[in-house]
Amino acid sequence: MSAGRKKNIPRTPSQSEQKETSVESVQLQQELETLRQVHSSIAALNQMTLTLQKTLESVAKNNGDMKNLNEGWKIFFGQR
Repeated sequence: MSAGRKKNIPRTPSQSEQKETSVESVQLQQELETLRQVHSSIAALNQMTLTLQKTLESVAKNNGDMKNLNEGWKIFFGQR
């Protein structure tokens, strides 16, 4: 083999590099799990917000219906 050409031999990672990679992998897995939990929480909050919105719309409609009903009873009993 000539001095100018080196054979490219894949380098085996050192133990410290392997540990670093392992630690990074664990950290990434933990971050992924945290992001999944956050996503799940946001989805739950979104569902609660939609439910609250529908409830408030229903309350507003019922309030209007009750007001109209009370006006009708006042007219019926001659209180107007």
